[in-house]
Amino acid sequence: KHSMRMYLADRVKPDLLVALDRERYGGDLAAARELLRSWDNTVAADSRGGMLFETWWDRYSDLMDERELHRIPWRADDAVATPIGLASDSVAAAAFPWAVAETTRRWGAWDVAWGDVNRVRRGAVDVPVGGCNGALGCFRVLTLRPTADGKRVAAGGDGWVIAAEFGATPRAYSILAYGQSPDSTSRWHANQAAMFASNEMKPVYWTEDDIAAHTVQRYRPGTRP
Repeated sequence: KHSMRMYLADRVKPDLLVALDRERYGGDLAAARELLRSWDNTVAADSRGGMLFETWWDRYSDLMDERELHRIPWRADDAVATPIGLASDSVAAAAFPWAVAETTRRWGAWDVAWGDVNRVRRGAVDVPVGGCNGALGCFRVLTLRPTADGKRVAAGGDGWVIAAEFGATPRAYSILAYGQSPDSTSRWHANQAAMFASNEMKPVYWTEDDIAAHTVQRYRPGTRP
């Protein structure tokens, strides 16, 4: 769940670069093409290239107008390795200049970092986050909602992640991105949001001793806490 890889880029970027290499680009278009070439195909918060690629993919998909997008579509007999490639090099190349201009228009630069656009916002927390929607092939799935200031905020997807190792005494780590309380005045409302965005997890307390050592408050039903 902490992998920031965008598998769609793994599947189609090689064909995109072949298509773009046929074009006689100069200036920003040539530089943007080289950014995609050097991009590591991740949507980590500090990664540059993902926003340009996503904008290009959206434009390519629109221009294909419900035609098959991939050179080899998904096949049941090769489900892991398909779909792959691009169905139209010419449409892929036509979408690229638009994507460079649109990325710049919307977010100030075609080489904007993923986390400059995509944020975790909860309570007083406003931090960059990695991850993308499942349609882009991310295993770290986030639904990102646009906001009035042009940023996108995590509004769904991965929110509770736990890793457990079973033994005589279980050992586990977890993170709850949206906090234990919906009450914005509660100290438990946003205390895990920044940890989630930083790919951190906290230990789960299993034993009576561990629970006692980390108890913050005790109360009994029918009494005031």
